[in-house]
Amino acid sequence: MITIRDVGPTRNTFGYSTGHSASGRMTCLDASADGSRLYAGSFAGVWRSDDGGQNWSQMTWPQPPFGTVQGEIPGALFAPHVFDLAISPADPNVVLVSALDSQFADGRDGIYLSTDGGVTWTLVHKTSFPSNVAFAPDDGSLAYAAMGFDGIGLSSTGGTSWSVKAVHAWHVAIAPLEANGTRRIYTVGDNIISYSTDGGTTWTQDAGVSTINLVRNALSTFRKFCDPTDGGLGGFGGSTDISFAAGAGGRVLAIEPGNPTRVYMAAEGAANGPSFYAKVADGTICNTVCERLAGEASLWVGDFSQFSATNPMAQWVQLQGPPVYSGTTSPSGVAIVRTKETSSGFLLFFSDCSHVHASAGTPTTVTSWHRLDGEDASVARQANPHHGNVVFVHPDPHGIAFTSDFEITITPATGVDFPYNQCSVLDQYIGGTIWMANDGGVHWCADGGKNANSWNWPLGLETLDPVNIAGLFGIGNTPALYFGCGDNEDFFSRNGGVNWGDPGSGCGDCDTWFSDTATADRVIQFLPKRQPDDPSVVGCIGVIVSGDSSQYPDASDTGSKTFPPSTQLVAVGPPPKLVPYASSGRVLRGYRPVVKTLATEAALTDGDYVFINQDLNTRVLTLMRTNSIRSIKQMSDWFDTTKAAAVGPALPMGVDLVQTSGGHFATVFYVGDGTGKIGDGTGSVWKLDSSSNTWQQIVPNLTALTPVGSALRWFVDPYDPNGIYVLDSNGVKVSVDGGSSWVVDALLTNILTAGGMLTISASLLQDMQFSRGERQTRFVFGTAGVSCTMDFGISWFPVLNSIALPGRPESGFFDPISDLTDRAVYVECEGRSVLRIGGLPELPPFQPPPVFDLMEFAALDY
Repeated sequence: MITIRDVGPTRNTFGYSTGHSASGRMTCLDASADGSRLYAGSFAGVWRSDDGGQNWSQMTWPQPPFGTVQGEIPGALFAPHVFDLAISPADPNVVLVSALDSQFADGRDGIYLSTDGGVTWTLVHKTSFPSNVAFAPDDGSLAYAAMGFDGIGLSSTGGTSWSVKAVHAWHVAIAPLEANGTRRIYTVGDNIISYSTDGGTTWTQDAGVSTINLVRNALSTFRKFCDPTDGGLGGFGGSTDISFAAGAGGRVLAIEPGNPTRVYMAAEGAANGPSFYAKVADGTICNTVCERLAGEASLWVGDFSQFSATNPMAQWVQLQGPPVYSGTTSPSGVAIVRTKETSSGFLLFFSDCSHVHASAGTPTTVTSWHRLDGEDASVARQANPHHGNVVFVHPDPHGIAFTSDFEITITPATGVDFPYNQCSVLDQYIGGTIWMANDGGVHWCADGGKNANSWNWPLGLETLDPVNIAGLFGIGNTPALYFGCGDNEDFFSRNGGVNWGDPGSGCGDCDTWFSDTATADRVIQFLPKRQPDDPSVVGCIGVIVSGDSSQYPDASDTGSKTFPPSTQLVAVGPPPKLVPYASSGRVLRGYRPVVKTLATEAALTDGDYVFINQDLNTRVLTLMRTNSIRSIKQMSDWFDTTKAAAVGPALPMGVDLVQTSGGHFATVFYVGDGTGKIGDGTGSVWKLDSSSNTWQQIVPNLTALTPVGSALRWFVDPYDPNGIYVLDSNGVKVSVDGGSSWVVDALLTNILTAGGMLTISASLLQDMQFSRGERQTRFVFGTAGVSCTMDFGISWFPVLNSIALPGRPESGFFDPISDLTDRAVYVECEGRSVLRIGGLPELPPFQPPPVFDLMEFAALDY
């Protein structure tokens, strides 16, 4: 019986810190008025808390019966990437989400509605654009969705049905109904602000944006003067951004409580607050000197009180921004603004993409701002004086929520010298709870955020986003696991996920790890941002070898590590420059650096690895191989034939992917130039001929009996150089003769497309795993889930359905021996940490591999 359980880091199994969290990025957040119910979006669907954010659970659905290929999961949220969500003010069980990346051929991206707390979902309006969704604050029957190029969606039925107005907008804010029947709606999208006073029936564009554009254009000119390669400031009010840094959050508009003619707008870039802890004097105003160009967001207020058909121009003013704190953080979150009515006025909350700040009312000077997620400059200067950016929670905000009774008062800092008095501090906590969603999960406090001890970390929010996973087995009765992830450093466990440690890489956005299961004493990791021992380059490979052969590698042991420099590729520029080859961008597209050890041979003493190097001047690409990686101390060592060697002739132009097969002594080399998508090569694959003189193109091959097109993904069996899988635009093609001929693998195509329901794309086949000791056992990982074969690919069966359990599987590690009664594959999933899929079937009695030709394979009855 298949079992699925979480084995990734948690608050209980990993030592938490503000920059290294056991939870990953949450993309959006909303809370019921009393704070008892919260929903948070992620790359793996929706998560829910029923106890104020202390404990969370993912909204999932039952797995189909074992072996069943099923794309239609009743009640599922078919699109896993959640860009925004909103709770009805009338019922916390009613929630709207904007969800994309379903990859269903019939189109299942768009606005989803749940009326039972996320247990089941209905796609109520299709759109392929990220949308800001919102309910009217005083009427749960009125809902709005800013859908960019698809316009503004309006619902008067609580989200069950929609009409659309042709208004270009990515963000929307709705005011309460006024006594005279006026309901004001504000939108913004790509430098266009629109305004309605009749609930969205009619709209007028605001000509007042000219004021905003003048200010931003002047700053763009200044930035380009400082740095001619600077791309400028760009526009404001862009689409909701959940993948990249310093973009717009869903909520960049907020209406002033008690004054619906005033609206606040958070705009990408253009911060104008004083800078602290950067490479300029503290107090330097950001974006006023070339030495302190800042990417943090800015804040504007628009006054629509005089707006009319004859004067369609609001009065916009850029407000004084908060202090900009640098050092341990950068603008890697999103811009957000929220308002909250209080007993004495209102609070204004602002995420500048790095930190969350609060002002009592409209900020008039920099002293209006108090930082909620870290120390104010004045506090750092006064109490336990230090000079650094102290954060209380994980940086990079993505959402802010609070209870209806949340209230604090703040007061200007005193007793400290200039410029450290350029802020406010917490004066009094009145009541209520505030939550922040960020790259480290969802954090909350119930004392106004007095200090670092005020903030609480959640349980159950298993949302880390590993890049890939490496594993080892053979020592004891548990495997070792290693992975890096964006935003949250990297992790390792030497007991199958019971406990997790910190490798101490300090890479922030960490990279990929690799292993050869024949050598349980070593792993390698890619560190493209780290300075190796050779100061002339950036980017290295971390090699970690256990000093005790009875123990898996301890990734935190600095004494067991060496850091050879990575080979280099040319980045176009301008100007052209060399960048590390060893990085995740190529791994995610198919690069595999380890030459795996066959079951019939012994492992090499210092491993066996392949890389690509490019000359900056000639642009010639060379395949490099080393069996002595720890001896490589500087770039010149790559050209020392006692330490590394070139393989074959120069590579075809554009090649940046390599895979190998056949072990250490009869190695066969395959290389590729990308996925064939626009901007990513031609989807070609080449094989080095037996004489090592020529790179022979084997994909695409449109003249073969069974044609194979450009490779969206391709994988070579590392233990059988004749076995190759290619995913092209028509499905999976397989070769069992090294690429000379091909057949359609209809069964595997059916599984990867969830029975033909998913559109074919590269993400359908994120990774394949082959077993050294069980040649007949293989795994595939992709959008539909995880599937397995135990008969050399004659038949495949699903073991994880990722529509029922959101979170796209991206790579895995098969452990057949640690527990012979519970064979398992460990899977890292996008935004879903690490899962252990146990209860895998035992192998049938040994049978020699079937001998058949390709025509017989093609004729199999699927």
